[in-house]
This record gives sequence, structure tokens and C-alpha cells, in this order.
Amino acid sequence: MNQDEILSQLKSIILPYIPESDDKVQFGSKAYPDVGQIGIERISSEKTSEYIEISIDETCSLHNLMLNLQKCQNFSSEPWTHFQAIVYRSGHIDWQSVDRTVSDIVH
Repeated sequence: MNQDEILSQLKSIILPYIPESDDKVQFGSKAYPDVGQIGIERISSEKTSEYIEISIDETCSLHNLMLNLQKCQNFSSEPWTHFQAIVYRSGHIDWQSVDRTVSDIVH
């Protein structure tokens, strides 16, 4: 699976969770091969956030997609483990941070 296919699948899972009153959500993950954490938060115009509950199946799908994204050519030499992004209703993804790499953890 290439990077564009992965991002397309990510969007197809995340976009339906954007509340009608908002134009974006925050998406974050910690992605390790055996364990991970996925979260989607509503971001209001008042700068408050609220977690959005997603199904276990979608959580697992998002986790697997993030593991596959780590293996893409852009990331494979030094894959990240933690990231945060803003996903817009338009489908645009604004990557806010990719803070740790495997080398950060190993050393």
C-alpha cells in the first residue's frame, strides 16, 4: 500500500467524525508494532477539545494504517512513533508534529 492509498483510507475513516458544526478534528497516535493509541478530538472555536468516541474496529484500522505509513519511503529510514495532525473537512491534513523516532527510543 502506498502513501496516497494510506492517506485516502485514513481520511475515509476520520472525515465522518467531524461534527457538522466544525470544519476540522485533531487526530493523534502513538504507533508501535505491538501496541498503540489513537485519538480523535473535536476542536471548538473556543479552543476547547473533546474526545470523539470511535469504534474498536476503526481504532484498529487506523492503527494498522499508521504502521503502514511508517513503512512508506518518506518515513522508512527513521520511522516516527508519535504524531498529531489536524484533519479538515476538505480532506487536507496538516501534520502538527511527529515528535519521536525509533532512534530517540533506542538511544
